[in-house]
Formats: sequence, structure tokens, C-alpha cells
Amino acid sequence: MYKSVSSHSILVVDDDVGMLNLVEKKLNRLGFLTTCIRRGGEALSWLQDHPVDLILLDYQLPDMTGEELIMTMGEAEIRVPFIMITGHGGEKISVEMMKLGAQDYLVKNSMLLDKLPTIINEIFARLEQEEKLAITKEKLRKSEESFRLLAENATDLISRQTTDGTLLYVSPACKSLLGIEPDDMIGRFLFEFCHEEDIESIQLKFEDIKYSKQEQTLIFRLNRYDNETVWVETMFKPICDSMTNEIEEIQAASRSIAERMKLEFELNQAHKMEAVGVLAAGIAHEINTPMQFIKDNTCFVLKSMEKIIPILGKFSEINNSDKELIGKDSDLALIGREFAYIQEQIPLALSETLEGIDHVIDITSAMREFSHSGVSKNNKKLSDINQNLKTTAILARNEIKYVAELCLNLSPDLPEIYCSPDALNQVFLNLLVNAAHSISEKNEANGERKGKINVTTNWDKDNVSITFTDTGNGMSEEVKQRIFEPFFTTKDVGRGTGMGMSIVHEIIVNKHNGKIVLDSKIGLGTKFKIVLPIIVPKDQI
Repeated sequence: MYKSVSSHSILVVDDDVGMLNLVEKKLNRLGFLTTCIRRGGEALSWLQDHPVDLILLDYQLPDMTGEELIMTMGEAEIRVPFIMITGHGGEKISVEMMKLGAQDYLVKNSMLLDKLPTIINEIFARLEQEEKLAITKEKLRKSEESFRLLAENATDLISRQTTDGTLLYVSPACKSLLGIEPDDMIGRFLFEFCHEEDIESIQLKFEDIKYSKQEQTLIFRLNRYDNETVWVETMFKPICDSMTNEIEEIQAASRSIAERMKLEFELNQAHKMEAVGVLAAGIAHEINTPMQFIKDNTCFVLKSMEKIIPILGKFSEINNSDKELIGKDSDLALIGREFAYIQEQIPLALSETLEGIDHVIDITSAMREFSHSGVSKNNKKLSDINQNLKTTAILARNEIKYVAELCLNLSPDLPEIYCSPDALNQVFLNLLVNAAHSISEKNEANGERKGKINVTTNWDKDNVSITFTDTGNGMSEEVKQRIFEPFFTTKDVGRGTGMGMSIVHEIIVNKHNGKIVLDSKIGLGTKFKIVLPIIVPKDQI
């Protein structure tokens, strides 16, 4: 940065002693540090070791011209601003001196000393502004270089665009994120690369930026070269002109949030499962208490009827022997004819009622168990998965036999695994019934005959796998993403509760440390692959 006036140094080179003295006194009174030299060679030698801020140079010196001195200084890489002074003014000389870089060209006359202070101050002011500008340009260059290095090495997609969305710069990260070369994007509109459903929201965001001049963040989809989409979170930042405060361009940093969205989805699933657990525990408690009353009362009625029916039988035998009485009383005749049927059906009806009550109690017990985070150690044991599948297939036979053929491809040497058999049976039953329903819907819609359900077991040194494959309707991407959500169902009202697949997820993933791999395509069917560990966790032995 340029110094204050009092610290500016000026070299005066002139062979006119009288002029030297006048100029020196004038400059000293103004506060400048002044050195006077009469010959060009001496000035050149002195400048080797003494930096100055300005040279007042006489055009005609005893040993050389001022022009020759400036050219020699250039060869010696001594560059100092200078004012050329001559006693013989001329346009040609003036032009030549300006070409050499003279700050000004003055003629020795009576006005010189009066003009000199103003001209020198103007020159120093101009030089100071030029130095500030040079410093600013250098900072800008370094900033742009830093931006370029940052942008070209960043994993985020960095871009610059006009306020209408025309791309001015795109970082190389677009190649890995979108599969598109930067040169293929520059000059085109940002909106061309956005998912059509998101374009309007991005355009509105640009309008907000132009109005508020504040940075904005937006989550939207970008189209890849392979017609897939990628979700990105982008921060748009307006860059404004320092003088007019008008937006010059909008810079943006975009990063893929696919992994974050996956983690958020899994976290939401966990929260939903936790909420369902609390709900299940409450419902189970509310249902279980009255069901116990109903069961106790039904047992009492059944036991009572076992005592009453023999007595009624004896009464019926007496009445049946009195033909005259039966003939007069039609009610007795009716009782006589139907007693055998009633005697058989009442105990049967009460037994079926107790079976239904036990089934409801089993459901509420399962709901209570579902509300806990793990399976009790007491419920886990070594179990034959193949045998569990055979048993479950028998239970599901009524749902499957009319709509599909069930084929069990069970590995004969499948090892037993440490698990909760009842819980896994519930999983297997849910998957078989869901497969049957999907095939049934497809058959009804297309008039097709029976579909197929294949169940295959395999194993390796670490895991046992059970694969369920069906030829049903398949699932859309939206359904696949939500299939394990509690209460989510694609079935008609009254046919599905939406709890089955969420319970499957809870039992396999959370209670058995396993995993579920889903593959499904619309119209082609669905495949669920369940993977369960063989090794018994030490904390569960």
C-alpha cells in the first residue's frame, strides 16, 4: 500500500543546478523526501541500491537522454514511475515518453513549480488506486483459483448459474453423480436436468432468491444419463455486485442424500415399530381381560351342560314312554324328536366357542410379545426349519389349494438353528398367505388358472436362507418401500390389517438378527429371501 506524503521519496535528475535547487526546496516544503542527481549514469547507479517512489527526469542530460535512461532502467529491471521534464516541448517527444510509460510530460517554464505539487499528488493518488486494484485483482485471482481447486476436487456438485438458470460452470463431480460430462451441461438450463415434478419448486426457489437475495436450500431430484434419478440437497447462494447489490449469478452446492434418506427411512420404520409395540400392548391388555371372563363363563356353562344333559335325557325317556301325554303336548313331542340333536350339538358348540376364545387369547399374547424388543431366551431353542415349513404349509393349505400349487424345495441336510419356532411359523404363514392372495387377485383379473408358490431352503457355513417365490401381481416401487410399515396394506378393507409384514420384519430383523431381501416386479411376481444366522449368539446361550 502506498505511503503517506511525508514518506514518499522522489529522485530529481536534471543537469540544471538552478532548477534542481528550486524543485528540491519546493518538494521539501511539501514534505517529500528528495534526492537530486545531475547525470543519467549516476542516477542509474544510485537506483540500484535506493528505491524511490517517483522520478522527475529531464529529457536532455549531459551523458544520455532521459529516454535512454528509462530504457536502460528497463533492461536492468528497475521500474519506477516517472515524469518527463523538458525545456523544448514537442508533440512527438510527448508521445514517445508516454509510450515509455511516463506518468506525465511537463515543459520547463514559469508555471512548472506551481503545477508540480498538484500533478505529483494526482500521480501518487492514481498510483495508490492502481496498487489497490492490483491487490484486489490478485486476491480475486487467488480466490478463483481456490474455488476452482475446491470445486474440481469436491465430491459435491458445484455449479454457477445465471438468475434464469443458465449454467455457467459445473464441477467434475457431475460425472460421478449424474454420469454427464461438465461440458455437456454448461450453457444449458439447470431445469433441463431436474425431474419434471420438481422443476416448478426450483423455479419458485430462484424467484425467492432474486427477491430476498438470501441463500436457500432445496431437496429435489436430478436426472441421470441412464434415466434414473438421484435425490440431492442443494444450497443456492446469490452472488451480488458490491456496488449495485444486484445479483450477478447464483452459486450452488449439491450433494446426494440417497444414503441419508435410506437411514431416515429405517429410523422412521423403527419409530413406527416402537409405536405399534406400545399400541399392541395396550390393545392386548384391553382384549385379554374380558376374554378371560368369557372363557371362564363358557367353561362353567360347558361343565354345567355335561351334568344337565343326562338329567334331561332321563326326563325325555320318561316322556317318550307316555304316548298319550306326548300326543296331547306338541312341545314335548318336539323336544323328544330333537333332543338327540341338541344333546350332541350343545357341547360341540361350546367346545368350538372355547377354541375361538383360545385363538383370540393367542393373538393377544402375540401382540403383547410383539410389543417387546426381543424374544425371551426361554422361547428360543434349536429347531428344524424344514419341519416348521412343512407344518406351516399344512396350516396354509386351505388358503393356497384353490389358487396355486405349492412346491417345497427343502435342503435335506439343513442344520438346525437357534430360534423361536412359533415366531418363525408366524412369518412363514404370513408370507404363504400373502403369496396366495396376490396370485388370487391376478387370477381373477386375468382369468388365469392356478399360479405357483415355491419355497426353497439353503445354507452355508454362517446362514440358513428361506426363499418364498410366487407368480402373483408383484409390487410397485412405492409398495416395496412401504411394505414393512405398520398398518400398510394393499388388500381390500376387511381382508388385511396391515400388521402382517411389519411383524415379519420385527421377528426376522429385530428378534433373530436376520435380514429380508425383497425382489418384486409388477405382473411377474415377488421373491422374499429370509437369511437367518446359524451361530448361536453367546449372550443367548
